[in-house]
Amino acid sequence: MLVQHRCFPIYYITAMDGMEVRECHRRLMKKTPFNILVNIPRIQFQSELLDVIVSSYKSDGDFFEIGGQPISLTPEDVALIIGLPAFGETPNLNSSSTKSELKKRFFSDTSIITRAALKESMSHLMNSDDPKDIEDFVRLWIAFIFASFLFPIGHYNCPIPLLGLLDNLKSTWKYAWSVAIRDQLMEGVRKQRACITMRDEGQYSKSSMGYVFGCTAVLCVSITSLEKMYMFF
Repeated sequence: MLVQHRCFPIYYITAMDGMEVRECHRRLMKKTPFNILVNIPRIQFQSELLDVIVSSYKSDGDFFEIGGQPISLTPEDVALIIGLPAFGETPNLNSSSTKSELKKRFFSDTSIITRAALKESMSHLMNSDDPKDIEDFVRLWIAFIFASFLFPIGHYNCPIPLLGLLDNLKSTWKYAWSVAIRDQLMEGVRKQRACITMRDEGQYSKSSMGYVFGCTAVLCVSITSLEKMYMFF
């Protein structure tokens, strides 16, 4: 049993290709740090690669050992790859706060917000000219990014504490999104590295292997890119 993930940029790309995003939406998207993610590469990777990378993690030094070289994943690495700020206030994915105008309007009767539900809500607002609907479309779009590949948890869900940070779109610039991405990834890596040790020693059950939640695409791109750089030099 390999380490698994919930990060699927291709799902986001396919969904956005099927939507007619309007100019009124694009103008507002450009006012957020997530505008850089409107069009992203068709990144795909296999669980085998993730398993190899997590297996190389050394908890005593907080780095990955690839080809005999220690490689660290820093917030600055994440920012370079994904294009989101690595400075400012770090979003708290584990906050107990569920206060959110977006949740109140669209998801008041549920504690789980899936990427499918976010996509459906976006489709309902897509053709509306109401200023509130236009803003909420963009908020849903950002949450859809979270659930699809930036911060996915559970069964392709969006962390609810992040929704409240979208109430004021201008304020999204004040958050260190790349720090939060890195923190979530490394928390998952540390947990699954311990499971891999048990697996390799024959002391695990199939159910003990789990998921590295978050943007595992960034982890795979970062580590493999740095490995190639070390090989070059």
